[in-house]
Formats: sequence, structure tokens, C-alpha cells
Amino acid sequence: MPEVNPAILSWARNSAGLSREEAVAKLPLKGAFGKTAIERLEDLESGAAAPTRPMLVKMAK
Repeated sequence: MPEVNPAILSWARNSAGLSREEAVAKLPLKGAFGKTAIERLEDLESGAAAPTRPMLVKMAK
């Protein structure tokens, strides 16, 4: 699967007018791997973690 530019994820969330808290609730993104859901979203937006294909589909909707 091609890599996703993390800046695009942040841009999309901001363009939708969503805070990180609102985005986490809408996805819904859960805490895992010893991190909160917001920390996981921050990792996705910073490039520290890569989104899965199903996660990208949810984000697109």
C-alpha cells in the first residue's frame, strides 16, 4: 500500500473543522499500545505511525 503523507491527514482534519478530540470520537479511534486515542492520532498526523487501509477508509468517510 502506498504511504500517506501525514501532513495530508492533519490538513484533512483541520479542513473538516474537527479538533483532535472530535476526530477521535468520529473515527472511532481507541487507545492501544499504551497510548491514548489522541496520542495515536497525533502519531498518525506526525508520521510516527502509519494508518491502516481500513482506518483510511473511515477517515475518508
